[in-house]
Amino acid sequence: FVTEPREGYVRLYEAKMFWHYDHRWATFDGEDTRELTIIEKKEPDYLSLPRYWVPKREMENRLQKYTHDWLIAFRDITNVTNERTSIFSIIPAVGVGHTAPLVFTSISSIRAITCNLGCLDSIVLDYCARQKVGGTHLTYGYLRQFPVLAENSLTCDSIRFIATRVIELVFTAFDLQPFAQDILTEIGVETWNIWFPHSPLAADHSPVPFLWDEDRRALLRAELDAYYARLYGLNRKQLRYILDPADLTAREIEDILDPWEEVTDPLDPVGYAQRVAASDFPGETFRVLKEKEFRQYGEYRTRRLVLEAWERLETSGEWSTASGARPTMGGSPREEAARPAAKTEQPEPAPVSPPPAAPEPAAEPGVQPTFSDFGLYKCAACGKMVMGFEKANHEREKHGGKGVQWKKMR
Repeated sequence: FVTEPREGYVRLYEAKMFWHYDHRWATFDGEDTRELTIIEKKEPDYLSLPRYWVPKREMENRLQKYTHDWLIAFRDITNVTNERTSIFSIIPAVGVGHTAPLVFTSISSIRAITCNLGCLDSIVLDYCARQKVGGTHLTYGYLRQFPVLAENSLTCDSIRFIATRVIELVFTAFDLQPFAQDILTEIGVETWNIWFPHSPLAADHSPVPFLWDEDRRALLRAELDAYYARLYGLNRKQLRYILDPADLTAREIEDILDPWEEVTDPLDPVGYAQRVAASDFPGETFRVLKEKEFRQYGEYRTRRLVLEAWERLETSGEWSTASGARPTMGGSPREEAARPAAKTEQPEPAPVSPPPAAPEPAAEPGVQPTFSDFGLYKCAACGKMVMGFEKANHEREKHGGKGVQWKKMR
């Protein structure tokens, strides 16, 4: 370790130096770190300074089989009561400390890797992480349990939607140009110009960092959060619950699987404030994030932007590209989290107003149902929610074998 830059040495990154889609979150200024200012982040040549530098040959020896000049790292030190729990970022090829573990993958497509990053940084997966992490360390053991969407379950349109936003969020400085160059090599100049008409290539056909724009970045992240909520098969009420359970009325929270909402306009700030004030729900999800944004913006900005993105994407027809995807658990500690050890099918997302299903004949007494329909259905006669393979038994036991109508919930 040395405390000043030298020939043949590279920076030693620490976890507190990066954040979601931001490898320049903080820089050392004296003995401690400080957050970079917006002015500094708008300068693509500005680099975060570390506390220490390490020999470049030592880093290269540790990464002998790794072929990229950039890395994927995550914060090991975390907590379910922090602002966010799951914090992943692409960083330059530098040394890293033990609090910033690396994720390696055998996935060849860089576009697919960007989708994995988008999934790991989404607020829906963060909510899942908060149900798993039991201490202050996000270890590889926890990482293997996260329900990361399998990269081969995404459509081409979904990959385009996600990758274009993740790339723009990540590539904001020249020290990540190798990452952008790998993307350009994979998709070609023509596709790059179609994807990013607002960021043309340089005269030598090299990618130029995207301008740091706080408002645009907030919108891009909100669209990713809303899109991933749809990919996971959530309805708007469930997304509202993840953002803030106090937003739901007592009747809405009685059956969180039912997409029915008592609230007609969740974006009405007065109505939201009244629901929060009246709520006695004992749990919380992102309270620290909410309180921070109220201090900074005078509102829970993330909630508003994500719900606005949900409505905007629903109106624009983008939901047609966000079909239900398959979550998968991670592989070994040296594999990327999205490499499946086992895959499970995710039910199709529920339509907004599904037509009632046709009545099905009741099963004969004593006949064992086949476990093939794992959808969730609501009985039109009594309102009870049952799995698809239990419908016949329900009709026989509760309605004397009489066929009833069913509403598929998900």
